[in-house]
Amino acid sequence: MPSVPADTVELVMLRLPLRTPFATAHGTTVTRDVLLVRVLLDGVEGWGECAAGTDTSYWHETVESCAAALRAAVTDGEDLAAAPMAAAALDAATTDARYRSAGTSIAMALGGGEPPALRVTATAGFEDRVEDLLGAGYRSVKLKFGTGRTLDEVTSLVRAHPDIRWQIDANGGLDPECDRATLHALDALGLDAIEQPLALTASLDAHVALARRLRTPVALDESLDSPEACRAALRAGAMGLAVVKPSRLGGLGPALATGDSCAAAGVPAKVGGMLETGIGRAAALALACAAPFSFPPDLSASARYWAKEVITEPFE
Repeated sequence: MPSVPADTVELVMLRLPLRTPFATAHGTTVTRDVLLVRVLLDGVEGWGECAAGTDTSYWHETVESCAAALRAAVTDGEDLAAAPMAAAALDAATTDARYRSAGTSIAMALGGGEPPALRVTATAGFEDRVEDLLGAGYRSVKLKFGTGRTLDEVTSLVRAHPDIRWQIDANGGLDPECDRATLHALDALGLDAIEQPLALTASLDAHVALARRLRTPVALDESLDSPEACRAALRAGAMGLAVVKPSRLGGLGPALATGDSCAAAGVPAKVGGMLETGIGRAAALALACAAPFSFPPDLSASARYWAKEVITEPFE
């Protein structure tokens, strides 16, 4: 690996409480350890955020392993290929500094000019009050689905608010045979997408078979753990919507290239979010301005999650 493209690299570790617990099929988060990366490039400052969690319930990297990988990259020139979330944080920081130095922003550069006004999707964890999100003005909502939110609840919400764009996210919690009736009922609701219905261990053929059975687009999220995995899913016809997360793909460049692959295949793509602070959210919003991403991104206001934000002007 070439030397790290920055004059100075500083790692900042924070422990931040969430405003309310965020519950999904992967577990409940009450506080989050956040790893920030600050670089100086030719005297210009840039910031990035690592999306890894404290444990490996969602992803094989953690904030501690990413910090170790970044230190090894800086001091010993170690390759970050096996640590995409660490690589993505460094990439976001150096990209931020590079465009600041050029007098522009990532959003303007990726969007080809003044960034558009984005319609975004709010993600509702099991313990979130969906009515609060609707009251805040969101018109696209993704419901975490599983033991913390029932089919009856989803059905009631969709029928009560036909003007809202709805998605559900199973985080790999459904079985195509055992949950056949549930999938049939969800398919009848006119959802924008059913995200990651099957587990990571499910074969690509299983996703293809389910996508062919349902009228509702199947969105793949956790299954798209690399640009190569996304291209394989596109070739197989395994999805009707791709969830592109720059943190999981190793940076803004690989994520943009993945979006281009989706556009070329005629499959819509959206930028997915993690539990980022405003720093990570800024990079994700900038990527969402790029042409390949035609679907509302999962990037609700970051201040919604955090009792105290790390940026002075939170995204609303």
